[in-house]
Amino acid sequence: MRPESRKQLSSFFDLLAPVPIDHLIWQAVENLAWQLDRSGRVLPLLDLVIAVCALHAGAAVLTNDKHFTLIPQLELASW
Repeated sequence: MRPESRKQLSSFFDLLAPVPIDHLIWQAVENLAWQLDRSGRVLPLLDLVIAVCALHAGAAVLTNDKHFTLIPQLELASW
C-alpha cells in the first residue's frame, strides 16, 4: 500500500467508533443467523457481526451489499 493510501485509510479509521464485541454481541449474531436461516437466507458471518454491532451502536452500515436489507431495523447508507 502506498503511504498516501495508508494515510487516507488511517484517517478513515479515526472516524469510526469502536464497538466492543462481548458475549452479548455474539449471542445476538447467533440469534440473527438463526432467524435468517429459518427464512431460508444465509449471510456471511462477518456481515452478521457488522450488522449486530451497528444495531447495538445505533449506527448505519455504509454498504452496497443488498443482503443487508434482509436485516430488520438495520439502517443502511449507500454511496
